[in-house]
Amino acid sequence: MQPLIPRRRSRRRPLSGRVVLIACALIVTALAVGGLTQVGPNSKRFDSDINRSFAALGAVVAKDSNATASEVRALMASMQTQQRPGVQATLDAIVEQARAQAAAALSAGSPTPPAGVGPSFAQVFADRAAAAVQLRRAFDGLLGMQPLPVAGSSTSSSTASASSPALLSADAAANRLTAVGTLLVRSDQQYATVRRRLSAAPGHATLPRSAWVTDAAGWSFATVAGEVDAVTLSPTLAASHELVLRTVRVAPEPLPPPSGAAAPGVVLMAPTRSVTVSVVLADMGTVDEPQATVRITLTEVPSGTPAVQSRTDALRSGQSAALDPATFDVTAGHSYQLTVAVVLPPAQIDLTQTSQTTVLAIAPSG
Repeated sequence: MQPLIPRRRSRRRPLSGRVVLIACALIVTALAVGGLTQVGPNSKRFDSDINRSFAALGAVVAKDSNATASEVRALMASMQTQQRPGVQATLDAIVEQARAQAAAALSAGSPTPPAGVGPSFAQVFADRAAAAVQLRRAFDGLLGMQPLPVAGSSTSSSTASASSPALLSADAAANRLTAVGTLLVRSDQQYATVRRRLSAAPGHATLPRSAWVTDAAGWSFATVAGEVDAVTLSPTLAASHELVLRTVRVAPEPLPPPSGAAAPGVVLMAPTRSVTVSVVLADMGTVDEPQATVRITLTEVPSGTPAVQSRTDALRSGQSAALDPATFDVTAGHSYQLTVAVVLPPAQIDLTQTSQTTVLAIAPSG
């Protein structure tokens, strides 16, 4: 009977191995099930925290946007009583603010929160920024204005753009403003949808209300056409052209006249073979002058052939510019009549500051 003992032992070994394997499997399964029971609560807490963080950032953008919307409403209500520079500055500020808010909204929603509202939130403010640009273009085109140069940028200078602004008829401007209203209404509706979705998502985060349009009828064609007419007829917004000569200087520097010797309007100069004329031109009107031109004429008296040179520059309203100097050949001992005159743009009346005539008496050499 002794040989049977090893057989019983050999049968127990595989049984013991299976028990160990089953026990290990049960332990692993228990750990896995325990871990899965914790994933749900932890994930919800994480999603709630992300959604609330997004709402906190989005609230700042929304409040800033509401302030810009108030500026738009105030401008639309009072534009016809304002001055052109103030209107242009306000339009430019609205555009810059809306663009900054669009950039902040894009940053707040990246990466997108678990509620999935990031892209829609960013689109709201991108549409508002686009509407602000269209608003500015409509009134710039109606009034013949241009955006002011941004301080510190490569376009910041005393000169205006080399091309005239594209002018719009009253109807064209009204149509563009109606399109602005449509875009703003859509952005307001999309914001309300984002706000509801975020509130229903984990964390129940709340965004403040934000709307650029409080009355959709105010952006209808009939309403904005009336506003356009009021702006067009406003005396404070009317375009006026006024180019004037600030200074006219000649080089070499004139000689001091002997007491009682020089006739009025005659400038005495030392012997020279050439004279250089420098002019500072100012735009005192309410519109930019992209082709501000001065004609400089030098004629030997009494009956010489006129020598004419023109200088052109682009000037912004209220600014001045030194034009490129004009140099003429002269002969010692001769006299010349110098005439500097502004080439008047359309609709500008002639003023005493738009022309200047002087006789240059060149002293004999030796």
